[in-house]
Amino acid sequence: MTKYDEFIQAYQKAYPNVRKQLQYEQAIKIWQDLKAKPEDFDERFRAKMTELKVLRMKNNSQSMKSFTQTKLNFGRAMPALAQTNPEIKISTPINADAAQGKKSVEAKVPERSYETPAQDKLEKEIAALYASLASKRQMRDSGMSDVSTSELVEIDKQIKSKEKMKKIREKNASVHREKRAKFKEAIQTISEKDEESGNLLKSFNRKSVGRPRLEEDQPELLNTIMDIVQMNSSADARRRSEILRSCTTLDDLWKELQNRGFKISRSPTYFRLHPRRGDSKEGLRRVQTVPVKLLRPENSLRKENADRMYAKSLQNDMQSVDALFGPDVILYLSNDDKARINLGVTAANKQSSILMNMNYKVRLLDHDFVVAPRHKLIPSVYAVCNLDLDGSMTYSGETFIRVRSGKHDSSTAFSHLYDMKELFESQAIPTKPILLISTDGAQDEAPRFPKPLRVAVFLFKSLNLDVYIHATNAAGLSAFNPVERSMAPLTHDLVGLVLQHDIFGSHLDSSGKTIDEELEEKNFYAASEVLSNVWSKTIINDFKVDCKPVEKGCHFEPDELDQEWVARHVLQTRYFLMIVKCVNQKCCKPFTTNWLNIFPKRFFPAPAVYKFGQKGLYAVEPSEYVKNTKNFKFATLKDRLIAGLLPKEAENFTPPPFDLYCPSMMPKLSDCICEKCGHYWPCEAAKKRHAKIHKHEKFEVEHGIVLEEVSDEFCQIQEPDAEFENSELIPVIENVQEFLRSPFTEDLF
Repeated sequence: MTKYDEFIQAYQKAYPNVRKQLQYEQAIKIWQDLKAKPEDFDERFRAKMTELKVLRMKNNSQSMKSFTQTKLNFGRAMPALAQTNPEIKISTPINADAAQGKKSVEAKVPERSYETPAQDKLEKEIAALYASLASKRQMRDSGMSDVSTSELVEIDKQIKSKEKMKKIREKNASVHREKRAKFKEAIQTISEKDEESGNLLKSFNRKSVGRPRLEEDQPELLNTIMDIVQMNSSADARRRSEILRSCTTLDDLWKELQNRGFKISRSPTYFRLHPRRGDSKEGLRRVQTVPVKLLRPENSLRKENADRMYAKSLQNDMQSVDALFGPDVILYLSNDDKARINLGVTAANKQSSILMNMNYKVRLLDHDFVVAPRHKLIPSVYAVCNLDLDGSMTYSGETFIRVRSGKHDSSTAFSHLYDMKELFESQAIPTKPILLISTDGAQDEAPRFPKPLRVAVFLFKSLNLDVYIHATNAAGLSAFNPVERSMAPLTHDLVGLVLQHDIFGSHLDSSGKTIDEELEEKNFYAASEVLSNVWSKTIINDFKVDCKPVEKGCHFEPDELDQEWVARHVLQTRYFLMIVKCVNQKCCKPFTTNWLNIFPKRFFPAPAVYKFGQKGLYAVEPSEYVKNTKNFKFATLKDRLIAGLLPKEAENFTPPPFDLYCPSMMPKLSDCICEKCGHYWPCEAAKKRHAKIHKHEKFEVEHGIVLEEVSDEFCQIQEPDAEFENSELIPVIENVQEFLRSPFTEDLF
C-alpha cells in the first residue's frame, strides 16, 4: 500500500461522521500541504499519521463508553426518556413483580404523528452543515490547513438561515393545524343546527379517518339496484328454478342509477354485484353485494360443421367484390327472421350481450305461461350494409322490419320477396347494378332450394341487375350473418314489454281455444302495430329502424322458371347462387358495369385450396384437404383469378364441379352433374329439373345452346355472340370491325 492510500484510510477512520466526498477533499488538501515541502516530508507525514491514530482511538473510546452506559444503565435512562416525552409515564408499583426485581411500565399511547418531509429535510441539511463546520474548525486549529475564517462564517450563516426557515415551517404547520381544527368545529356546529346543511357538509364532517363507503352517503343504493333489476326481469324459461332473468346490462344499470340521483361510477356499480368467483382477487374486493350476477353469454348449441370454412370462403368471395366495384355499384343486403315473439308474456327474457341473473325468491302468477298455442309474431329483418369509400363492408345501414302473425301467416321465400319488392318499389332501398344478399341456411332462404331460386330470378329480371349473388353460411353458423348484429338492440327494447293478445277483446274461451277468428286476426294485427311502434323508435348505428305490420296473406309468387334461361344465366351450388347477364343482347341488356373486364367468363372461379410447394404454388387435392380442414386455407378470389390452378382430381370431371372442395358434397358430385351438358347442380332434384331441356333435340339447335368445354373453369356455360341461322352451325358476321375487335381493349367512344 502506498503512503497516499495509507493516509487517506487513516483520515477516513479519524473522521467517520464526515461525508465521504468531504473526507476526500479535506484529506487531499492536507496531503498537498505535506508534499509542498519535500525536504521534511517523512517527518511531517509520521507526525500527521500519529495525530490521526490518536484521534481515531478517542472516537472509538467515546462510542464504546456511550454504548456501555446505554447497555448497563437502561433502567436509569428511562426517566430521561420520560422527561423528553411527557406522554410516557413510568410507575413502579409495589407488587409481587417488584419484589422479584421486575419493573412494569405503563405507557400512554401517543397521539397520531404526521409526516413533516420539509422539516425533516431541513434538519438533515442543518446537521450536515454543523458537521462540516466542526471539521473545518478542527482543521484550522490543527494549523495544517488553509481553512479561512470567511469559510467558517459562511457556513455559520447558512446554519442560521436554515434554522430560521425551519422555525417558520414549524410555526406555519401549527397555524394550519389550529385553522383546520377551528374549521372542523365550525362545520360541526353548523351541521348540528341545520340538518340540510349538515347533509351537504357531510364529507367535511366525518368522525372516522379515510374514505367512507358509498352506502354511508347513499344508504338506498343496494335496494335501488334490486328494484331496477327486478322491475326488468321475467321468469325462468322452463319455470324450474326461482331465478329472475333480465336483459338489463351493466351500462343500463349504471345509467339508471345516475338518472335516479346516485353519484356512482361504473366500476363501483360492478363491485356491488356478485362476483363470478368469490375466491378470486376481484371477488375479494366486494364489500357488500346484492343477489345479482352478471352472466357471460355462451353459444353452446352451435355444432361443428365440416362445410363451415368452405361456406365462409364463399362469403369472403362475395365481400371481395365490394372492393372491386365500390359503393356506387354494389348493394349489400342481409336478411333473416328474428325469433318469434310471444303474446301475453314478457317479450324478451334472455337475449342480450350481457345478461343479469338474480337468485331471488319470487311468486309468479299462473297466467305468465303462453296464453294459447301459436300466439306469436314473426319479425322479418332486412339490414342494409353500407360500404366505405374503399369498398370495405360495414355493419351500419338502414334496418327494415316487417311483422306478420305467427298463426295466420308464415315466413317463406315468397313472403320475403313481397317485402323486398315493396322496399325496392318504394325506393326505401335504392337499386344498384350488383345485388349481394347474405342469409342463413333455412329452407326459406338457402340458395340451393327452388323457391329462393325463383325469388332470385325475379329480382334479377325486375331490377335489371348485372349480377345477383346470394351466399349463406353452413348450418348452425347463422350467428355470423351480418343482420344478427341488429338483433341485440331490438331485443333490448323488448325488455319488460308484454304484447297483449286481447286488445279488442278476448277471442279465446276458458280452455284457450279460439272462438272468434275474425277478432283473433284483429288482435294479432293490433299487437303487430304495438311492436312496430316500439321498434320504429329504435336507432341502430345512427340509423332509425323502419318497422311496419303486414296483413295476412301478403305474399308474392313469381312465375315458374324457364330452365333454358336458368342454364344460361345461373350458377347454383349448395351454399352459393350467382346470376349473371349473358352477352347475347337479344336475351339481356348490355352490362352497366365493367363486370366482364374483371370476370371475362362471367362467373366466379370455384373455391380452391392453394399451397406452396417445391415448384411454387399448387392446388391441394380435395381428398387431402378433407382429412384435416384446419390445416388449410382457401385461396382468395383475386388469387384464383390470377393463378387459375386446378387439382389433379378435377380431371375426373368434365367440366369440374363448383363444389369440388365441399366436404358434404364430395360423395354426391357424380350424381349432381348433368350427363349431357356437364352442368353441375346442388342436388339431384335440381338436375332433374334441368334435364327437361334435353328431352327435345330440336330445342338445342333452335335456341342455339352451345356448351363449350372449359379447362380452367368449374361448370361454365358459354353463349355465342350471335344467333346461328343454318344447320351447319356457322355464325353470321353482321359487323366485321366488331367481330375483329380485341376483347382486351375498351371502347374509346
